[in-house]
Amino acid sequence: MKRIHPNYITSLRAFLFGPIALVCLMYGFLGWTLTAMALGELTDFLDGRHARRTNQVSNLGKIFDPMCDSIFHMTIWIGFLAVGWISAHYVYFVVLFSARDSIVSTIRTYMANHGIVLAARWSGKIKMCTQSAAQIILVILHLVPAFKNVLSCTGLIVVSIAALVTLISLCDYVFHFYQAVKEKRVIIN
Repeated sequence: MKRIHPNYITSLRAFLFGPIALVCLMYGFLGWTLTAMALGELTDFLDGRHARRTNQVSNLGKIFDPMCDSIFHMTIWIGFLAVGWISAHYVYFVVLFSARDSIVSTIRTYMANHGIVLAARWSGKIKMCTQSAAQIILVILHLVPAFKNVLSCTGLIVVSIAALVTLISLCDYVFHFYQAVKEKRVIIN
């Protein structure tokens, strides 16, 4: 029997559950949005577990998994902007989320060109969990009518916390890259 490759599970997050969550969000099907988001997060747990259990951990998977995380979460953040859940005044949060992922992706690519595979660091995993929690809380706040009166303040707080953790994660990756350059494992030319 042929095994399912973990990267197939990973791809579901970015290319199936992210778009489904976005479409459901845009049409106001918040229960389905929450379900698609939960299934997307579940794939993040299952792909790594499956890779380790079946001895299919790969350098591609170490880079593909965080890329799919970024696509999945950015799809949802952009959806929140589109439906007005994140005010245009706070668009800089989404810019920070996108910039962090772009910078980390560039660092990974540059390090890979020097033979170093930079897998997800703990700060990146904590960032992902924090952004996931913030997104789920935003959907729940809109889903439950009793939360409408605390929506804007609570939403701003959870997105601000996600932004702070994202900034810390960015600093961690930049520092890790700086250390590699300083130790001459990576040459800037």
